[in-house]
Formats: sequence, structure tokens, C-alpha cells
Amino acid sequence: MRVSIGRVTRPRGLRGELKVDVVHEIPARIFIDDKEYKVTKSSGGYMFLDGICTPEQAECLRNKTIEANRADIHLSDDEVLASDLIGFDVVDTNGKFLGVLQTIENYGAGDIFDCGGFSFPNEDAFVVETNMTERKIVVNWEKLQYAD
Repeated sequence: MRVSIGRVTRPRGLRGELKVDVVHEIPARIFIDDKEYKVTKSSGGYMFLDGICTPEQAECLRNKTIEANRADIHLSDDEVLASDLIGFDVVDTNGKFLGVLQTIENYGAGDIFDCGGFSFPNEDAFVVETNMTERKIVVNWEKLQYAD
């Protein structure tokens, strides 16, 4: 399973270097448009890919999503990928089932969890607990109802 870890923002320099915006450490292998690339060097938001040697080649990757195999992403014990939460039950603080997390969108201000019939921001004011063992997200339903 592949997950999105960021995007290429722009090319840099004359040797095919890419400026990237990533949410995790870049693994040794990535995918852009389903093509696999070996990362030859990455540091401080920049990376070189095997086979990308010119500014023109790098320009073709501008604004493209960077994906990695889920198994290649190493997280600390308290970290979780947003994509790992898809399919979790969403319940209120009393345990009442509200829905199933279907998608997660991010429009720049933070993650928006969508359960089909309703959506809510992934913010402490609304999300009380994320229980990985029971695969559920507990939300403060009262605050969600009055968030308009």
C-alpha cells in the first residue's frame, strides 16, 4: 500500500535537484505518478532522484505528489499516518456510533475528516481520542453541532 508523503514544489539548480514539501523523512524509494525513483540524496527539503539530471526533467515533476510504500515509512511510537485512520468508527463521548471515517482532506489549514454524512476538523476541540487498538475516533459531538 502506498501513501502520500508530500509533493514536489519546484526544481532547483542545473543538476535536477527538487525542492520538496514532505511530512515525513524521505525513504530510499519513492513513487511519482506511479513511477518508482531511487532517492540518491535528500536534505533540508531538497532531494535528488536517480534518472533526474536536468532542470527540464525536474520541471516535469513540479507539483506532483510524492508517495512511498507504507512499510518504508518509519514512525515513532506516538505518530500515526492520517491514511491509517481510514475505516475507523467515529463515536461520541457516550460511545454512540456516528459513522465511519471515509476520507481525509487537507486544504491547507489542517485535516478535515469526512464520514459521508458529516465532516469535522482534526482539532483537539473536536477530537477527544484516537484509539488505534479499537480502531475508533471519539469526538465531542456537542461542540461539532455548534461549530458553525
